[in-house]
Amino acid sequence: MTHNIEPLVCIAASLMEVANGRYAAHGTGQTVVRSVSKFANCEPLLLPGIKGYYDCDPLADRLDGLVLPGGRANVEPHHFLGEPFPDDEPIDPGRDDTVLLLVRSCIDKGVPIFGMCRGIQEMNVAMGGVSALPGPFGRGERRPSHAAQ
Repeated sequence: MTHNIEPLVCIAASLMEVANGRYAAHGTGQTVVRSVSKFANCEPLLLPGIKGYYDCDPLADRLDGLVLPGGRANVEPHHFLGEPFPDDEPIDPGRDDTVLLLVRSCIDKGVPIFGMCRGIQEMNVAMGGVSALPGPFGRGERRPSHAAQ
């Protein structure tokens, strides 16, 4: 199968537990990937958050867009001088480190960014903003723990 080279859109992946918590993986929702590939006609590139791994300027040079989907963790407060999370709050330090740097590089280079939920937090914090975190922490009626069907 051959096709034209489509715009390359990076999708930030989140760290998640799989196989009933037996191991961790990087991923995102299928609807995000399908939206980028099928509906936007772009080539999706899933980017795992690996602390200190990426040189974000050359990476941003290769991108036509950046998508920052939601995730189960919020941006850690130390990135904006906030109070630490409770010990049981989910964190994703690799994604924090990777995305906060990549957002700055993409903005500097004029790469379009689309953020959802956590992605909006990431754009805000990357540009020096602070985040008003929900309280009390944990899952409630506004943070359902079940997957949408």
